[in-house]
Amino acid sequence: MKAPFWLASLAIGGVLATTSAQASDAISTAPGNFRLVMENHKVRVLEATLKPKDKVGTHEQGEHMFYVLTDGTLVIEAAGRTGYEMAFKAGESFWLPAQTRALQNDGDKPIKALIVEVKGGGSRATPVPTAGGKTSKSRSGRVVFQQRKRR
Repeated sequence: MKAPFWLASLAIGGVLATTSAQASDAISTAPGNFRLVMENHKVRVLEATLKPKDKVGTHEQGEHMFYVLTDGTLVIEAAGRTGYEMAFKAGESFWLPAQTRALQNDGDKPIKALIVEVKGGGSRATPVPTAGGKTSKSRSGRVVFQQRKRR
């Protein structure tokens, strides 16, 4: 008698856990602002489009690379922190930590970006330069790859 009740509770708990996890995802939170470009076992690529004054509610974002397609300024409100502005130019990219946050396009132009989420996290790639190249550290401590010009 207790086994069916226990199994039913487990099944309902699993459904609720899955539903709440999906509710905090960027696409679930703002389907009009995020589009899934591709997904596999290693990465998930999203296209983000925020019209002027668009707001995206609180959602979870794993560690990710943010590649900017248009100039703009976002107001980012990370959970438990004071909101801040992030200004950027088309062609710039940033590595951002996993966080729960809300976004707002505070400008008067649309913002478009690609977001590449890395699945599994925890492991860091070892920088390996290409043939003829070398690596160095930038002021921020990030590894920068430099390619020598061939003559």
